[in-house]
Amino acid sequence: RGVREACAEFMLEVHFRSAPFHTYDALVRETGVHGLLLVRPDYADADTIARIRADNVPVVTLPGPLEGTDAPGIAVDNMGGIASAVDHLVEMGHRQIGLVGMTSTLPDHFERLQGFLGAMAAHGLAIRPEWLRLDHEPNPTRYADSLRGWLASGERPTAVVASDFHMALALLHHLRELRLSVPEDVSVVTFDDPPAAAQIVPPLTAIRQPVPLIGHRAVERLVELTAGGKVAQKERMSTRLIVRSSVRSVV
Repeated sequence: RGVREACAEFMLEVHFRSAPFHTYDALVRETGVHGLLLVRPDYADADTIARIRADNVPVVTLPGPLEGTDAPGIAVDNMGGIASAVDHLVEMGHRQIGLVGMTSTLPDHFERLQGFLGAMAAHGLAIRPEWLRLDHEPNPTRYADSLRGWLASGERPTAVVASDFHMALALLHHLRELRLSVPEDVSVVTFDDPPAAAQIVPPLTAIRQPVPLIGHRAVERLVELTAGGKVAQKERMSTRLIVRSSVRSVV
């Protein structure tokens, strides 16, 4: 939403494309765009971004910046956001905490994993490898498959942090299949807070990120770059923990 609003504000012609990132350098040459906003690149896309930048096309990444490139980026405080979730769970008495996330090729998920590990260490809590479920693709069916043996076992965590909302939905679905209740059997916190997070049962405690502001700021920076200006290499937006009903006290 923030991207569309900012483009309207600056009276920009915007083209939305969904294509493999490795094809974007050819796309830029064919369309003659004056700037490119890349959403959710992973570390493997650094070479493509470098080729686009070699043609002097301004690029802003969301999240970013991507290591190995000179393209500026806008990101949220992923590590701080996850740490706030772990802090809340610890305050509620939880000591056995798991994470459902993605592998570390995506910068935001890599930072969320690092934030989780750091927060657990800061509280002196053991990290059990079997309670870290990392997948390669944003596919809820795959998440559910990978969670099956973990949640069905007798030794499961009392609380789980999901590193995005799609993973949280897969987690909730599979908990219901196993007749496990949230938060009575397992407490759940999700990163990201779309409207649905407050509407499902139970309403999810969530780490809210200012999505419209992030998109608007990215377009602002891209406009500045196309005008020949200089912008900060990296900007961080704050997150906020929204406490709802998916975490119970075990004190």
